[in-house]
Amino acid sequence: MIPVLFEIGPFKLHSFGLMMALSFLAATLLAARRFRRMGLDPDRASELGLGAMVGGVLGAKVYFLLDHWSDLVADPIPMIFSGSGLTWYGGLLGGIIGTLAVARWRHVPLLWLCDLAAPLLGLSYAIGRFGCFLNGDDYGRPASVPWAISFPKGTPPTTTPVHPTQLYEVAGGLLIFGLLSRFKDDRLGTGLPFGLYLLMAGGERFLVEFYRTNEPLAAGLTMAQWISLGMMTAGAIFVSRARAARPSPPTG
Repeated sequence: MIPVLFEIGPFKLHSFGLMMALSFLAATLLAARRFRRMGLDPDRASELGLGAMVGGVLGAKVYFLLDHWSDLVADPIPMIFSGSGLTWYGGLLGGIIGTLAVARWRHVPLLWLCDLAAPLLGLSYAIGRFGCFLNGDDYGRPASVPWAISFPKGTPPTTTPVHPTQLYEVAGGLLIFGLLSRFKDDRLGTGLPFGLYLLMAGGERFLVEFYRTNEPLAAGLTMAQWISLGMMTAGAIFVSRARAARPSPPTG
């Protein structure tokens, strides 16, 4: 667990922030390579990646500030301009919004983009969750398994060995990336890759949540599990309605 990688004067390089940046960078580079292979302008992928990164950082910060509203009201300047205070879910939501904004501006077909992004979402999630592991947050319940880990400098700190659920999700994200990367270009735009992503990502999070410490929301399931059920339902619809022919990809 290494929350801060190094310090130079007042500057601190936080491991979570670095992993978040790397997740966007890796997805952008792989998307650009696929654009180039398909004879499309790789700069379009860079624009989408930039939209995801800007939206992701803003979303991560805004989500954190809203989640710590009382601290923000009490002392706003340090809260707003601190290099720390980034949340993965806020970053994911902001990244999606930023990407969709650029896609609409550049007239990129939405379903085609979702299919292309499906494996990259798995990779980005894995990298981001490794950042959570380095930061010592989002860990699981106390455990006696051989691979249980304690986070004495975590958020919150714990000296009790717990399930390293961040690593479970890293493994899940990498598995999703590996499986969905096998889809050929002519399947983009059918909705099948994105539907399978929703099914697998929702299923992975639903199962891992049983090892997390989140409180149940209803019927013994947590908020994340209800969201996961929604993802899996949407994924099943995408898969069942996947079309045989793909729309034309963006040109230029």
